[in-house]
Amino acid sequence: MLNNPLTFAIDSGLISALEFNIDALSNGNVFFTFAGGDSDGVVTSPFALDKNGSNFYNAFNGTFSSVTMSFGNGATVSDVSQFRLNASPAVAAVPEPATWAMMMFGFAGAGFAMRRRKKDTRLSIA
Repeated sequence: MLNNPLTFAIDSGLISALEFNIDALSNGNVFFTFAGGDSDGVVTSPFALDKNGSNFYNAFNGTFSSVTMSFGNGATVSDVSQFRLNASPAVAAVPEPATWAMMMFGFAGAGFAMRRRKKDTRLSIA
């Protein structure tokens, strides 16, 4: 039996689609609570769980970083399987071309300054 409530979360990025099958041992219901992203705080209406068959659920509710399943009305659950999600991990920003150009000019200037040498002045006594 699974703990009630059951939470799935990702460390970084957001989930935009979720699909899974709940294997129930008894009839009851389940509702979902979303956190993070543009679905933060959204709670669904209860969905019926049937102990005699598959209970497939799809969540396409904007973006979120975690979803909590809460079971009620005597529902006991043995398994959550066929878990599929569409997640987009957090990606670091890529610098703009102008930033790259300034960085390269800076490196070139530093290299030029290090390479430039002063002319030797020799003292000659007549």
